[in-house]
Amino acid sequence: YLVSGKYINDATNEALTGLWHPGRLERIGVVYDVLKIPREVGPEVTDNVYEYGEIDGVRVGVLIADQQAAMIGEGCLTSGCGKVTNGTGSFVDVAIDKFRLAGDGLLPLLVLKIGNSLFYGVEGFLPATGSVIDWLIKLGLLSTPQELDRLMGIRIGDLVVIPALAGVNVPQRPCARGFIDGLTLDTNREVFVRAVVEGIVQLVALIFDKIRGIANVGFVRVDGGLSRSNLFLKLLATALGVRVERQFDVEATARGVAALLKVFTGELNLRDLIDGVHVKVETVAEPNEEKLSLSRSVVRRIVEGMRCRT
Repeated sequence: YLVSGKYINDATNEALTGLWHPGRLERIGVVYDVLKIPREVGPEVTDNVYEYGEIDGVRVGVLIADQQAAMIGEGCLTSGCGKVTNGTGSFVDVAIDKFRLAGDGLLPLLVLKIGNSLFYGVEGFLPATGSVIDWLIKLGLLSTPQELDRLMGIRIGDLVVIPALAGVNVPQRPCARGFIDGLTLDTNREVFVRAVVEGIVQLVALIFDKIRGIANVGFVRVDGGLSRSNLFLKLLATALGVRVERQFDVEATARGVAALLKVFTGELNLRDLIDGVHVKVETVAEPNEEKLSLSRSVVRRIVEGMRCRT
């Protein structure tokens, strides 16, 4: 409103309110009624590329939710493309061919709306990944995230670390907490840290397992701070059994907004976004370049048993 003088919201953000249906592109009347919200307070819903107004003479032409912008930045508009944004937590998103209600902790997404062109996805979220690495640094077990790559080739034996330090969303276990089993006198710092990373990877992989119930995952692109680790890339490729790619930088959200701005100015078109002309892959990890010792079936069984106590 401050920019345009109009009460408006873009389609991706409006869909995330739960008040506007991303498939039917209309207000969900029953939600308004249950929450006793007057329907007239709903904003006008716009495309993601739109003439929003100006700030100090600078035109504003794009408004979009952050993970949707990251999907565009990763060139993930075609069904089967997955991306993982690894910040404090990890957002796992996969492009699908049409709107679908997934359930079980997964969120349906409207990824992009430009005119009559609609792109959909499904999302899962792991609350703590990068923050787990920060925790290791605070404990003095790690100096910098870059140090993780020195742990290539280390085997963790029977050590199991499930770093669910802030709960797990897929499966829905908000009361899940960290789990450690198999510590011995032979467990050293390197082995323990490596076990934590394998635990993170398998928790992310649990989300992909659930998504694969409704969508194919042909390859994955990663961004965000933890994605700078080659160890993380290689372990994720092994866990998922697909190619994992990283672009020359890990700021996919900003890159996605920049690509949409080029659509706004006419430098790119929608076909260019779909084809990913703005994507610059620098690093590729293939399955089994780095072996995983931690079994996902073990992680799944333990996490599913972490229920809230009444």
